[in-house]
Amino acid sequence: MGLKESDVNLSTALLLKQYLEADGATVLMTRTSNVLVSLSSRSSYLNSNGADRAISVHHNSVSDASVNRTMDFVFCGFCFALAGDLASAIIQRLGMATGLPLGPAVATPNVICNGGWSCGRQGVGQANFHMVRETAMPAVLVEVSFISNPGEETRLTSTSYLDGNAWAIYAGTVDSNSSEVDSDGDGVLDDGDGSGTVGDHPCVGAASAICDDNCRYTYNPAQADNGGVLSAIGDGIGDACQCGDINDDGSVDPADIDAFRVYLANPIGVPLSPAGESKCMLVDEPHPCNILDVTILRRALAVSPLPPGIAPICEAARGA
Repeated sequence: MGLKESDVNLSTALLLKQYLEADGATVLMTRTSNVLVSLSSRSSYLNSNGADRAISVHHNSVSDASVNRTMDFVFCGFCFALAGDLASAIIQRLGMATGLPLGPAVATPNVICNGGWSCGRQGVGQANFHMVRETAMPAVLVEVSFISNPGEETRLTSTSYLDGNAWAIYAGTVDSNSSEVDSDGDGVLDDGDGSGTVGDHPCVGAASAICDDNCRYTYNPAQADNGGVLSAIGDGIGDACQCGDINDDGSVDPADIDAFRVYLANPIGVPLSPAGESKCMLVDEPHPCNILDVTILRRALAVSPLPPGIAPICEAARGA
């Protein structure tokens, strides 16, 4: 197919820029068009302009065309520093967005750290790459996937797929710095209980204090949680985040379609939770969670890419 990595990297980075700016961030781009910029110029630009985080977007390539996974890197010894936390949060989100396994990392011998590439954190590696070594702020080099894999190369031609990956990098960035973050501006912090882990103590029963926002990207100050679309049992996922979130990760995205298809292929061996069964019934008909529902969900995501949050999914799906 001849897809250029530089084109895919830039497209993904520009989409990521949009998400970050929509959340109020000032974004410094080392390039906004497909021109060659030296590594030293990139790191110097970020350092001189006081960037507080550096994220380098890449796609990997190896001679074995069967290889395809997602991974990211920090500088040697920074696995459990702020850079490592950022890398871990991003790669967890990318795993969900791409549906790919996390790592193990792949690095050529000249950039492997003395202790090896492993960080002891799933999907995160350490390496002596310029962009994580010469930057003065926490820095992560993301290898979204392997462009050398023919199937992945085809997926990378899809703008909606690139957009989902960009969103994942954005969401991971937010996740890594969530102790004082209120993503939807509803007055309930993402990590409202201050534990350092988002979602470990979601608000239930309309409580909105000393608990984590149960629907982080949709304004829901009341934190209502009455269960799934058809369920009356609270499940820690806000009512604003129910319809279409098949895999219960707080986001409606292609990963939900993948989870739906896995379920449809083997509904007995891969049963959905009661709440999941409620949420995948996107149309009012007697047989929930069937191919019609997943088709409507897929069309809703393809025709009108949803902004951060899930509130529009039922309306978008039923109007698709």
